[in-house]
Order: sequence, then structure tokens, then C-alpha cells
Amino acid sequence: MLIDAHTHIDMFDDATLPTALAEIEQHQIFTLSVTIDVAAYERAKQIAASNPLIVPLFGIHPWEAHRFARDLDSLALLLAESPMLGEIGLDFLLMKDKSLYPKQFEVFDYFLDTAVSQQKIVNIHGLGAETAVLERLEQFQPPTPIVHWYSGPLSLIDRYLAVGTYFTFGVELLYSEKIEQILAAIPPDRLLTETDNPGANQHFAQQPGTPALIKQVTTKMARCRQLSAAELDALLNQNFTRLIASSSALTQHWQAAQP
Repeated sequence: MLIDAHTHIDMFDDATLPTALAEIEQHQIFTLSVTIDVAAYERAKQIAASNPLIVPLFGIHPWEAHRFARDLDSLALLLAESPMLGEIGLDFLLMKDKSLYPKQFEVFDYFLDTAVSQQKIVNIHGLGAETAVLERLEQFQPPTPIVHWYSGPLSLIDRYLAVGTYFTFGVELLYSEKIEQILAAIPPDRLLTETDNPGANQHFAQQPGTPALIKQVTTKMARCRQLSAAELDALLNQNFTRLIASSSALTQHWQAAQP
């Protein structure tokens, strides 16, 4: 089974959603649909309700953190029901207003503290804030974090690995030698794949991404790691199964999606 460990199913509009859902079904893509706020999570839940291949996850993206920092306790029920937490984290690159950084930390810390108490995996954004994110992971030690689209310093990778991090690689792998270098530095047992659809592909191909992009990502990853398609597929499925082993909710989703 193909695995898209970081995408945004809620961001497909009514015109493009049917095609996205058809591709997920056609290619049997197990889809972790992270969200950026409450409204996105509610839409993702609606879309996923009749599709066992899609798992909706609740998160507050760092770009949205300032909207929710004043009333974090109101999010408690959503955190409790979500089997994984994300997309959460910090962004010091695209968020230019430094006055909002304390709100990012406040929301990120709240989610990390919840992840520890509920023993939930976190799906993390850390653009331009790789050191700060790492320091938070070392401080809180949430179970098995996933860092999506890592593009930071190679020098931090060993510390990320030491806190149990898995890394998802997506469409930038198709275009970037730097991402290839990062891929080469990650042990095989910490690799996962993503698309960050529909927005990520827009940066590189000037058109929204669709779920079938995951096949291009896996093809490029297999070539970079000198593996056959079957070997990579087996590796990624083993990694994902190991990742979610401690989560009965995610394991149930995974088992229900098997053909």
C-alpha cells in the first residue's frame, strides 16, 4: 500500500475533490490528512467518514496559532478524538511577524504536552525553526514525532533521530539536490513519504498536486536509495506499521484499509 503521511484532503475544493478521492482509491493510498485549524479538521472528518483510506488529524498550524492561543482549552475534545496530532509546529521563515512567535510556541507547547499525556504521535512543521522545534522535542519527548518536509541543517539530523523522529519526503525531492542529500542522511527505518497536497506541488510545477504524485515521490526515493520499487514499498510499509504500533486507533485504521 502507498502511504501519504502528510496531506490536506480538506484543501481540495468541491470541483477537484472527486478526482483526488478517485486517485486515492485507484492507487490504494493510505492518507494521513493533517489540518491547520478547526474548520479544516471538520471538513476532513466529513470527507473521511466514508473512506477507510483517509485518516483525519487535528492540528493548529503555526500560521494559525495566533487565532487560537487565547482559548486552547476549547480544543481539548478535538485533541482527544484525533488519533495523531498535526499539523503543528513553528515557522520562522514564512511567518515574518516576529510578534506572533510567542503564540506559535504557546500552541506548539500545548499540543506537545497533550501528545505526551495522551501518548500520541505528532506531525510537525518546522520551516526555518528547525533548532527551536528540536529543542521542544527534546524537552517534551512526545512519542515518535514525524517531521514533514525537513529542509534544515544536516548537522541537526542525529539529534532528531535520537528523539525517535521519522522524516517524510515529498515533491521537493523531485527537484532539489539538497533534499536528496537529506534523504541520504536518514536511516532507512525512519523514512516515510508525503505529498503535502494540494499546495506543495504549486511551488514547483505551478499546478496543484493530486494524490497520484506519491507514485513519483516513491519512484524518486527508490532511485536515490538504490532500491527496487518492491523493496521500497516493503520498507515504507514496515516503517509505518512500526510507527503506529503503539496507537490502537491508528492501527485499526491501517488494518481496515488493507485490501
